[in-house]
Amino acid sequence: MITFQVRRSLKPLAGVLIAGSVALTACATPPPSTGVPPQTIAPTLRATSVATTPVSTPDAVRMDIATSSDTSPDGQWVAETTVATPKSGDSYYANLTVTDTTGTSGWVVVDSWAPYGFGYTVPRPFHWSNDGNYLYVTNEPVPDGCALFVNGSDLQRVDLSNGEVTQIIEPVGSWLSLSPDETELAYLSWNGDRPLVVRNLASGAENAIKLPAGGDANWQAGNVVWSPNGDSLIVTIANAPCSGGWAQSTSIVQINLTTLEARPLLEDDSRLLVTAEWPEPPTIVLQDQNGQQVRMNAATGQIEQNEATGTLQGHVNIGPLQPVVRVDEPTPAVPPEAYAARQIVIYAADGQTEIARVQIGPNGNYEVALPPGTYVVDINRGGIDSNKSLPAKVQIEAGQTKTLDVEIDTGIR
Repeated sequence: MITFQVRRSLKPLAGVLIAGSVALTACATPPPSTGVPPQTIAPTLRATSVATTPVSTPDAVRMDIATSSDTSPDGQWVAETTVATPKSGDSYYANLTVTDTTGTSGWVVVDSWAPYGFGYTVPRPFHWSNDGNYLYVTNEPVPDGCALFVNGSDLQRVDLSNGEVTQIIEPVGSWLSLSPDETELAYLSWNGDRPLVVRNLASGAENAIKLPAGGDANWQAGNVVWSPNGDSLIVTIANAPCSGGWAQSTSIVQINLTTLEARPLLEDDSRLLVTAEWPEPPTIVLQDQNGQQVRMNAATGQIEQNEATGTLQGHVNIGPLQPVVRVDEPTPAVPPEAYAARQIVIYAADGQTEIARVQIGPNGNYEVALPPGTYVVDINRGGIDSNKSLPAKVQIEAGQTKTLDVEIDTGIR
């Protein structure tokens, strides 16, 4: 299990592969994310022994040092990553070392200093092979800008028996996903004309797949997950990302890899659900921004009600939106950015312990799954926003839906 102790960044592959800077633009339009591919140095043929003296030791006084570890499923190997970023300066340090759990052998895959650019890249253990003989490693971009889905850019394979490193794929995009049998790689490309690509790792043959993201609206795609038998993919599309919130809504799309057809299972959903895993053929697991999970029927796209939780939902209206509205003029519609700037806040029964912050969708609706119990509901009360009926207590029952509509007074007069 991978346990990252600090931010999403890891380190640039140094001793074996060094990633330079990467810049991703502020928001992706039809491509899943845009940007400049990171420059990488071709990997050496072999990682160095763990007995090798490090390039240099980062200074803990001048640098923020982060560590993470990832143990192989068979418990035989541990990959340890160290990333040191300067409190002031223009270079950062990365080390990625793989050792067996007896401590008798291992390999220094990365040990280097690299300059910052518009963002930067760091090495990350990506996948332990099914046979236990290899560790796949990637350079993960740490972008300067809006990039919602980032987990790697290229792919290297380290032979744990002798330290040999093979470059599987050059820097191609922002999100990678290896098939269950490790024969194919799906990636979200920097090339907007080829948003999603599936590559056969033996032959190098590729299939590019268009994603059904709507019109000219900004969007980003990510969290690509394979079906258990490898015949389908599931992808999350974030609509209007970083426009006053993480995104305004999400869509879940399934791709049939035999026909290369993409079909939406969930469209423009304000709960901001993203794909998490596909543990069995009929069931997909989705997760919201609060870490709560729901199950989706892979054939119908229907969200299955979790009997252990209940649902709180409602519609939010915001106003006034301008100081004076003439009697003969219609009330102006609430713009999506007004909703994106506000949240519904859920507290425990004591009214003090925060349980969740729920993003309001672009249509003014919100929804959250909660364990049975008593909760206090309020708004985040930014600026001079007010609501005379909140905070309010609500009772959530397992398998039931509670509706609480909210009127937010902006104070504009």
